[in-house]
Amino acid sequence: MAVKVDHNAIKFNQVSLTVVAVVAVLANQSWLVAALALILAASTARSQWSLFRVLYQRVALPQGLLRPPVCARRRRSVSGIVVDRARRGRTGPGVDA
Repeated sequence: MAVKVDHNAIKFNQVSLTVVAVVAVLANQSWLVAALALILAASTARSQWSLFRVLYQRVALPQGLLRPPVCARRRRSVSGIVVDRARRGRTGPGVDA
């Protein structure tokens, strides 16, 4: 079964973290790095406390800054395909069921 994941939310989180970290380094503001660490610790403890998730859901999506996810995609890695074939008893390349 495919798990629905909002890839836009993940990208928004990554970009937000990077922007805050770069601004903190360029502005030489160590308190900003400490604040970022606290935000990340809080969001790890409880996902409801994730500041970047809240910004994404309550600011970026309603303002139309980002597109909402269209559909859930299921990505299959090479290892996933190999495991799937092994479960079905198909081991070699080009083996038809």
